[in-house]
Amino acid sequence: PTFKMVKDNNATDGPVNIFSSTFKDGVRTFNTKVWDSASYYFKFAVTYSDYLFQNKWLKSEAPFDTTSILYAGYSAQNALKVDDAIKYYARLMDNKVADANYIELYKYVLLQYIKKNDKATFEKYLAVSKVAYPKENWEDYEIEFVNKNFSLKDKVALYDKEDAAGTLSGAKYLQYADVFVNIPKDDKAKMDSLTLDQYQHKALNAFKKAAAKDTTDGIAYFNVGIIYYNIYGVYDDRAIENRKALQELNTNHSVEKDPKKKPAAEAKFKEQTDAVKKLNQDLDKPMTESVDGCIVYIEKSYNILKDKKDLNSVEKSCLRKSVDFLANMYAIKRDKARGKDPKAYDVYDAKYNFYDKLHK
Repeated sequence: PTFKMVKDNNATDGPVNIFSSTFKDGVRTFNTKVWDSASYYFKFAVTYSDYLFQNKWLKSEAPFDTTSILYAGYSAQNALKVDDAIKYYARLMDNKVADANYIELYKYVLLQYIKKNDKATFEKYLAVSKVAYPKENWEDYEIEFVNKNFSLKDKVALYDKEDAAGTLSGAKYLQYADVFVNIPKDDKAKMDSLTLDQYQHKALNAFKKAAAKDTTDGIAYFNVGIIYYNIYGVYDDRAIENRKALQELNTNHSVEKDPKKKPAAEAKFKEQTDAVKKLNQDLDKPMTESVDGCIVYIEKSYNILKDKKDLNSVEKSCLRKSVDFLANMYAIKRDKARGKDPKAYDVYDAKYNFYDKLHK
């Protein structure tokens, strides 16, 4: 008989009993964690309940049986039937079914679409989730989608676009900064030193903007300081190589004995050594700026974290390391002032001793 015939003859007890029996079997197998069977029974429970609700054979104004759909989704999820679980959960999301107990199913759906790299559907249900649970931090899921599915080139393009639009939050600036610092090995192998330097400065810019978004975030300030420290390290390595090159020139230099040839030879030697010296002179300003930048931001981080209660493990690590970095940076400034500026030397030496004594 058709459902119309059943309804016309007031014979609805049969379908109701079938639904009830199927639902009970679903609950029984769900409670014993036989997930495939539970998924099977609740699939039919949803089918029967839909007919009952659509034909108004139950005394309810609801459009569907939320409980059956939830159980069907939970069972499918536990049975690792991802597409079935998404189908049931998405139905609830589409119909704005939301309370505190259902937030995990919203997260599950988003995570699955991240894995599927389905940007359009992910964004659809991300928007639904934001409306359903406006206080939840859904931004983490946006970040995860980009991290999982975008190439480095795509991430850079998206960062430049969102940065220019002024739409990035502190968390997203931190995400992008991390991307620019931790470049995948395959990408890094294809880059020259200039490109790597550009990524360092891009990370610096992102970390700075993250810190500006939250001036109480000691970790963000610490990260800016570390980038400055790393940039200084790159410049310092170049300066060391230049000094080695200059030393090699001096070691291999032999004085021309022929008086006629000597002026030209000495001029050529001077030209070579002056060129190397200029390389280091050109490094002096960016090295100084890197040291000063490191000090400003790590000192800010230290002052924030030293007065903060209940530090987490990352904050404790930043606080502990900050005094070492600051001691190193002030030692560099002190040694540079040695014999040139006694007053500055004393100031930097006092700073060095202050932070060095805090080392644990």
